Amino acid sequence: MVFSIVDFVRKTFRPSKGEKFLFMVDDSDEKRNEVVEKWVEVLSSADFLGIEILPILYHAQTGRNAAPLPENGVFAGREVTINDVLKDSDIVWSLPRYSATRPLYMLKSELGFRVGSSPNFQLDMLDTVMTEDPSHIQQRGELLLSRVKKAYELFVEFETGDKVQFDINNVPWEEDLGKIFKGEGMELGNIPFGEICSPQYEGSLFHYLNNAGRTSEAVALLDFYKEMGRPLASSDGKIRESDTEGIIPIYHGEELVNYIVENGFVKHIRGQGKVAQEQREKLAQEPLWGYIAEVAFGLNSKARSDSPFTLENEKSAIHFAIGNSAQAGGFPTPFAVKELEHHQDYTLVNPVVKEAKLRYLDGTSETVIRNGKYTVFNELNF
Repeated sequence: MVFSIVDFVRKTFRPSKGEKFLFMVDDSDEKRNEVVEKWVEVLSSADFLGIEILPILYHAQTGRNAAPLPENGVFAGREVTINDVLKDSDIVWSLPRYSATRPLYMLKSELGFRVGSSPNFQLDMLDTVMTEDPSHIQQRGELLLSRVKKAYELFVEFETGDKVQFDINNVPWEEDLGKIFKGEGMELGNIPFGEICSPQYEGSLFHYLNNAGRTSEAVALLDFYKEMGRPLASSDGKIRESDTEGIIPIYHGEELVNYIVENGFVKHIRGQGKVAQEQREKLAQEPLWGYIAEVAFGLNSKARSDSPFTLENEKSAIHFAIGNSAQAGGFPTPFAVKELEHHQDYTLVNPVVKEAKLRYLDGTSETVIRNGKYTVFNELNF
């Protein structure tokens, strides 16, 4: 399938007649900006879409992920206030070097637009992850969401014989399925897209904070899930530890690192190489560095698992993350050592997943992955 900007915009944003569409880019990649300029030309000539394609909004690089946007930019050849242009837009697609997802998320409701976010977008993705039919991703997401929301555990066994179980009992699941539609969901999505994700059950984080005397943060965690309608306490008022535990083997290049997980935390890191040693040092400084932050399923069959860019490889397969769980819809993990705060995804493709199955409260289980391939999507398996 060849990437079509017209089809992509139509299926991803579902624009209504008369809506105004804006591309935002920074000054980090001239070739990317040239491609975006061509997209503007193509979309402007697609009269059947019925939308107004605005001039591109150019701005300076922010210098780091999640940094505030610059106050001013260049629009139609003149300097403007960025917020004024955003306020006059209905749909925004941001393609900067550093992620602008957070500032755009904060602005979208106030200024009234929906947004696709593509930090560090690579042009070769137009030949891979961007060629997947959005409707196929959405079908896979619907099929899998109906299952994971009923499951209390995801069990994974690797070809090495190592096993891990993720506690997903009564957790919130986030969708990143390319449905950046008006009036649906958060009206914000990643591009490329193609995953569903959740935090683990966060009872262990409560006990960790409480035992460390960080009472106010522990209470904030309880309130966070209570307001969500997913209280951590059971009917008897008790808050259990997370049942996430096991061994997760990951190759970093040619270096094999084993993560030993107990009660939702990476407790030990086994490995003889440089990566393992550096990570052990970080874990010793900040236990939350190894907190299990996310469990997720990549649902984009065109994504490359060997891509050096997380934006693509995490969409290719089952994966997990350590660090801050806020990005997966969980409580913002309160790191004591702020310079070690992170969210790092690891795609589970090497070693290969021998089997991944969901376990349900009625005592049944269902295999969703076997030998690295999905088994529940029928003709859409990959």
